[in-house]
Amino acid sequence: MSEKSVSNVIRAFGANTNRGNVKNYNEDRISIVPSLSQEYPDVSLFAIYDGHGGQGCAEYLRECMPNFIA
Repeated sequence: MSEKSVSNVIRAFGANTNRGNVKNYNEDRISIVPSLSQEYPDVSLFAIYDGHGGQGCAEYLRECMPNFIA
C-alpha cells in the first residue's frame, strides 16, 4: 500500500447567476464556503440554492446548510 501526496489547491473561484427570461429578479442564492469547519478545514462547499417558490427558503439554506453538513 502506498500513500499519495495530494497537493490540489483551489487558488480562485467565482460565481454568476442570471435572472432568466420570466422574472425581472433572481431568487437563487449562492454559497461558497472555502473551509467548512475547524474539524474539516480542507473541505469546501460550493452550492446553488434555487429559489423557485421565493427567496426565503434559498436564503435560509444558504445560511444554515454549511452547519448542517459540518
